[in-house]
Amino acid sequence: MASRAANNEEKDGGTALAARARVDALLTAAKEGDVAKFKEKVELCDEGHGPQKVVSDTKDGNGRTALHFAASQGHVDLCRYLLEDLEAPVNAQDDEGHTPLALAVMQSRPEASKLLLEKGADHSIPHQQTGAVPMHHAARAGASEVVGMLASKNADVNAPSSSGTPLIWAAGWGNVASAEELLKHGADPNQADQDGVTPLLAVAGSGSLAIAKSLIEAKAEVNKDAGGATPLHVASDQGDLEMVQLLLAAGADANRRDAEGARPIDAAAAGNHRKVVEALLPKSEAAKDGEWSVEALMKKAGVPSSSGRGEEAAPSKSEEGPKDANGDVKVGPPLPPDLSNPKVKRAQEAKMRGDEAFKRKQFMVAVDAYTQSLDLDLENATVFSNRSICWLRAGQPEHALTDAKAARKLAPYWPKACYREGAAYRAMLKFEDAATAFYEGVQLDPENKELVEGFQEAIKAGREAHGVKQQNGGSPNVSFAEMKL
Repeated sequence: MASRAANNEEKDGGTALAARARVDALLTAAKEGDVAKFKEKVELCDEGHGPQKVVSDTKDGNGRTALHFAASQGHVDLCRYLLEDLEAPVNAQDDEGHTPLALAVMQSRPEASKLLLEKGADHSIPHQQTGAVPMHHAARAGASEVVGMLASKNADVNAPSSSGTPLIWAAGWGNVASAEELLKHGADPNQADQDGVTPLLAVAGSGSLAIAKSLIEAKAEVNKDAGGATPLHVASDQGDLEMVQLLLAAGADANRRDAEGARPIDAAAAGNHRKVVEALLPKSEAAKDGEWSVEALMKKAGVPSSSGRGEEAAPSKSEEGPKDANGDVKVGPPLPPDLSNPKVKRAQEAKMRGDEAFKRKQFMVAVDAYTQSLDLDLENATVFSNRSICWLRAGQPEHALTDAKAARKLAPYWPKACYREGAAYRAMLKFEDAATAFYEGVQLDPENKELVEGFQEAIKAGREAHGVKQQNGGSPNVSFAEMKL
């Protein structure tokens, strides 16, 4: 009896594994977008209830259906087949509340987004945790065509979320076309998020002059603050001279103090941004405090006047940053995620699926898995770095660059993030930017052969392109021609 029960359990286990394999094959076919292959997988999963039942019931570990995957990859023909022939639920939500439309928008899939909207997709369904709707994702992805498409369907251009309006998202990510499209459709340039951050404050951080100009033209309030910090404080702290000059010309108050009593000029001095201090001094009341010169302000901020350090230098081992037991800056990968947090643990599981897909060279499948991971944990620099290389292998260097920059922002002392940025610039034929990124990585890890070779190759390719440009009558790029390691 015991033996028979054991055999039955083994048989049941094998049956369950086989069923799971069929489900995985079906969802993989949805990611790949081959309609004929997908139909075959549906037939294999059908146990007599019909293909419609198979499609509506089959989901992955995150609650995503075949339509979620087809939409996120932009497979319009498969989406049409699912919606028209199999009546797949157009507004099915995964465990986080994402609909197929949300995923299509997040991945900048305009044709798939258009089809879903035509078939009745609801553009107002929010993400369960953040409250973000497809308009937010379109703004962040830089999908201006989709922004306009959603607006034409009466989507709310001022929809709130835990991170603010779509315009704040576009401004924070520096997506010019999306920001301008939102403004064209009536987005409020002064609507703040729950922390008081406005679009202009967000763009002061991202550094997009084009968006800042558009916001100012749309009557953005240049002195509106969050916790006392104005856009001028943020730009001064960043050392962004052009942004500072733009804000001053628009009427920014150089004498406003933040919650700690600091003025923009104090923030610039503390960051050793000498040129910004020089620009702010004529507009400041520093003289009333006896601070008559740039040197006096820099000295007060604790910056030695003899410092010859460039303002735009990358972090180096000698600079402030996370320290090890010996007091040295930690140069290396970011800390591992806190798996005691259930949400972070799920994010890590999605990351592992992405890693496996990458090993199989299924780069867009990996992108989807990494995106699921980031939906759960946006603070993981490693996932941004991994998704960056996938975008690059998939022939989309612009997306690769965006992710590389995000990785560097989260882990500024990680050489690999510098390499990812350099590789993306190199693929875009922006050799000077590539060389700069590689060089900044070498500053962190001088023995890193990959970074050193990347820098040298970028210099060589750039000089060759530079020579061709000069032969064709282009203007010489002296700074690039003189670059060396």
